[in-house]
Amino acid sequence: MILQPAQIHESPIKLEATLPPSALDLNDALARATHPLEVYLIAQRVTPDQIIVRGTLKTTLTLICGRCGLPMPWPVNVSRFTYTIYAPFPQAVDLTPQLREDILIEIPHIAQCKLGPDYVCPYMGERYPPRPENNEPIGGQDNWKALDQLINLKDKE
Repeated sequence: MILQPAQIHESPIKLEATLPPSALDLNDALARATHPLEVYLIAQRVTPDQIIVRGTLKTTLTLICGRCGLPMPWPVNVSRFTYTIYAPFPQAVDLTPQLREDILIEIPHIAQCKLGPDYVCPYMGERYPPRPENNEPIGGQDNWKALDQLINLKDKE
């Protein structure tokens, strides 16, 4: 998405655009851009040497489920972002790399489909048992108690 700083003044300017999936340059084995990217921006010159761009992004990616291994749609909404552009201003500023980065940050490390009732995968139809509730601290003991014991040993020395 190209922004032209010469057209940005003290009063906010609203800009909307729909970018093709190819703008995200995301065609990985685990994640692909398959839907257009909806961009909503408000640009404003806050000082003669500074432009602030705020906005939201919305798209749907196709991710591979970490549970069943099948492709699934993954809605991505970046509800707020802010970019600052400083003088000297070029004739045009391409915001696409920043928009892409904000979308990539929203991709989970391991995406999992949302299981339906009775823990059934909506894509495979397979039932997955619920995760057992485990309130046991890591290491099987009360970590704060173990830390207190170490502190007490140090105090006795």
